[in-house]
Amino acid sequence: MQEGDFHCPLKRLSAWYNFFKVPTRRYSGKFFEYAGFNRKPQVIKLQRNGLREISGIAASHQYKDVLYVHEDNGHSNCLYVTNNRGEDIGRLIIRNSHNRDWEDIAVGPGPSPEHHYIYVADIGDNHAWRCSMRIYRLPEPQLENRTVPVRKTVKGVEVITLKYPDRPH
Repeated sequence: MQEGDFHCPLKRLSAWYNFFKVPTRRYSGKFFEYAGFNRKPQVIKLQRNGLREISGIAASHQYKDVLYVHEDNGHSNCLYVTNNRGEDIGRLIIRNSHNRDWEDIAVGPGPSPEHHYIYVADIGDNHAWRCSMRIYRLPEPQLENRTVPVRKTVKGVEVITLKYPDRPH
């Protein structure tokens, strides 16, 4: 990429995609069946009350039917853990983080091949004021043999800071 390429939103998006691109295998057209996804959307009612503005949801790679969700800007620095029935499994408090404007979440590979990692993207910027964005990376926690609902503070979270070369966008 050229230095001026970040002025073009499509090239910025391409740069983000290439930064976080994960190699994938093809499953002969049966991705939805393989990954356990339904072809039709499902609506489930969460048993946890008080979540006002969920802006990200990601499926665990370690536990079948477990989902991680978070709220948008100004809310707590927590990931809420639920399942495909909407039951409250607990919450993970991400230590030394701030939910300035969390917009998305993903689960995928990371530095250690034997672990799955949760990525929380603090990338929201409705007014184009931010010169940098943060991605919080944490290993997927051990949830088995824990009392539900789980209340766990996650320490040792890695912060990946991404900066625009010239100005906020």
